[in-house]
Amino acid sequence: MDDPLLILDGLHKSFGGVAAVRGVSTTLARGEIRGLIGPNGSGKTTLLNLVGGQTRPDRGWVVLAGRSLEGQPPDAIAARGVARTFQLPRVFRHMTVLENLLVVVCADHRRAGWVEARRDAEALLRLVHLDGLAHAEARTLSGGQAMLLQLARCLAQRPLVLCLLDEPFAGVHPGIKERMVQAIHETNRAHGVTFLVVSHEMPTLRRLAGRVSVMHNGAWIADGPLDAVARDPRVIEAYLGRPGPGHGPEEGRAPGRAADGHSGQPRDPA
Repeated sequence: MDDPLLILDGLHKSFGGVAAVRGVSTTLARGEIRGLIGPNGSGKTTLLNLVGGQTRPDRGWVVLAGRSLEGQPPDAIAARGVARTFQLPRVFRHMTVLENLLVVVCADHRRAGWVEARRDAEALLRLVHLDGLAHAEARTLSGGQAMLLQLARCLAQRPLVLCLLDEPFAGVHPGIKERMVQAIHETNRAHGVTFLVVSHEMPTLRRLAGRVSVMHNGAWIADGPLDAVARDPRVIEAYLGRPGPGHGPEEGRAPGRAADGHSGQPRDPA
């Protein structure tokens, strides 16, 4: 069996005495698409920040392709092939959609020449169906289109071995969500890129991920196929605060929200 691409070993992170991540250990295989779910405030975004270098762990290890990421800043980790998106799309509003992708190339002196870079950027825009808006300023995009552009810019990184996607499907039109799913699948199949996808969208994760992991109060509490995880008593109790059969995360409902739409916990610490 191949060595895992990503190893998390005993990760801990606290903010002001509040534990956001508590002893998380897991592995991601090369070419895997993994879903990560959990009630709001369970530490999912903090975990992505620990992998991407935006936050440093208090203790524990992140190992990528056999090499530790300890002490490395986000740009050094990105140079190792780790890219990510954020819950709120971060685009250069007064640059065109195409220019937003070319920024990735301009920021990296190791990349190929301009002609090849432009060709690759245009191919990515076709992949996410934004090629018709290539010369529009990014400020004119809808929220969902901006999420698509953020995903395309993530996929533009070279090398690219691991994509960390933080709530990419939240609040977007079903048609745009479908484009994202297709782009993730195609990138995974064509290039073997590993994805760790934080989402509350159960039907979408069912299509994407063969394996789903669950966090609650900073801890890694369950792991496996979505149907099995949804029946796990620990997961049911994490979402509803009480054990009981048939009350796991429901299809179409955002986990972490009760039936009346209210969340019982704050958002993940950033």
